[in-house]
This record gives sequence, structure tokens and C-alpha cells, in this order.
Amino acid sequence: MNIDFTTVNLEQFIRAGEELLNVDHAAAEKAKLGDLRGGNSGCITENGDIIGCHRASVARALGLDLPSDPTSQFYFDLGRGLEWALTTKLVRGFPGEVRCEEDAGAEWTLPSGRRVTLRPDFFLVERNPDGTDAPKVGVELKGIASPNKAHQVWFDGRPDPKHLCQAAHCSWKKETPWILMYFCPTKFDVNNDYRKKLNLPYRAAILPFRAQFPLALRNGTLWYRNPVEGEDVETLITTNGIQNFYELVDECLATKTLYLPPASIYADGKPQHYNHEKYCTFCQLADSTDSFDHWCDELHAMKGVTW
Repeated sequence: MNIDFTTVNLEQFIRAGEELLNVDHAAAEKAKLGDLRGGNSGCITENGDIIGCHRASVARALGLDLPSDPTSQFYFDLGRGLEWALTTKLVRGFPGEVRCEEDAGAEWTLPSGRRVTLRPDFFLVERNPDGTDAPKVGVELKGIASPNKAHQVWFDGRPDPKHLCQAAHCSWKKETPWILMYFCPTKFDVNNDYRKKLNLPYRAAILPFRAQFPLALRNGTLWYRNPVEGEDVETLITTNGIQNFYELVDECLATKTLYLPPASIYADGKPQHYNHEKYCTFCQLADSTDSFDHWCDELHAMKGVTW
């Protein structure tokens, strides 16, 4: 028997599928122009620091969020795959109803009348004897695809502040306890700094793991439980601060301003090991353009880029 090499260009069909899915996504996003999203949550702390990127939120409200390159598509595929995997486990394991995204959604309105919409990853609900809902817990799921993030979560028990803002936002508006969960599906070698600090053997590895950060709102202030040390950590994130963040985004849209850059701090106020602006296209363009309209024009041009 002879079977020759295939003439099918599989990558061509995968790319075609990605393009069509992106078109579908863009059409769905067009209907939401002007809305502010829970996925771009942030907070303004009592001392005026911004946690989360308001400029990214402004861009998304204008339909100027940037397309991902083919390599970055794998990150989104990973996230969707992890959500699917967790959905199947929860549906089988939870003795109630598991609602996802739109089925668990919520919205609220700013004083200006602009809508803010939420689409939680998971919302677990039981039924009361009278047939009404008895919400139990919500879950925000984040995948880990980099060694730095794996080290930060596994060894330090330190969540990303913007992820905390997003989960706190959902907990506040759904009036339900929340869990921020990280899912690391791959193995990473422990870097030299942590290996020496913890006296670990050469080629020590972080194996695939899940890490859950239970959240609590105490008098409007967010606390999270460190899953490594078991201690409760008070943050600078508050429900008032989240409200103020969205009012700032609304003001930026109304007055065509981009305000000051976000702070590079963790949720407890300690400095991060990297500068947000160096890794954020929206902030880099804000520093290099001379007006709000120029900033929008540059994003328009980048949005039209084909990779």
C-alpha cells in the first residue's frame, strides 16, 4: 500500500476559521459600542492611584481594542479550553445550576446613563424551596501561560490586581462571594532566584496546578485569602474605587482625554516588578500622540493591520 503526503494545507483552514470567528466577534462587539465592560475592570484607590488600565477600557468602548496576532491566538484558545474543561467538571460535580457568561450576566448604569456590563465566567446557583435562586459562589478563571506568572501565583500567592478588580466587581454587583482561580496547565522550571531562596534542588519544577483565591468584601473593601500562606490580605480595591474607575472612563470618553497612566502596583500597594506602560500599547500610544483624536487614529490604523 502506498499513501502519499496530503495536499491539504491544514494551517490555511485553521487561519480561515480564525478569521471568520474574528469577524463574528467583531459583529457582536459592534452592538456593544459605548458600553463599558466588566472585563476591563479597574479601581481608583483612596490616594488616587489607578489599578487596571482605563485607557484600554476607553479603547474598547470605542471599538478600538486591537486584534491579536496568530501566535497570541493560542493564549485565547488556551483560555477557552480551560473554561470548557472547568464547565464540564462543575456541571457534573455541583448539585445545582452552573451559569456561564451571558447566562450569568449583570449590568448597571453610571450617573451619565452609560451602561456597564458584566459576564462572569461561572455563577453557581442552587434553588430555594420556593423556586427562587440561592446564589452560592461566582468564579473568575484565569489561565497561566508564562513562568513569571506561575512563580508569582505558586510561590507568593499573589494575584494580578486587575484580575482582583474584575472579580471584586462581579462579587459586588452580583452580591455573591467570589473566587479568583488560576489554572496552570503546563510545567515550568523553577528559576534560580526562587530555587536559591527556597533551597530547592537543581531543575526543580512547578507542576500543573490550580490556585484558588477566595474573595471577601468587608465594608466595601476587597480582601483575598492567600492560598499559599492561608492569611487574609487587605487590598486597596474598594467598591467605591471601582465605581470611580468607571466614572473616570466615562469622563475620558465625554471630554476626549486619556488622564494619567495606571500605577504599577499590586493590590496591597506594593510596587510591581515591571512598568505597566512598557507592556501596554494603549499607554505607549498615549505617550507618543499629541491628542485624543490622534490616539484614536493610531489605534484605527493598528486595528486595520493584517498579521
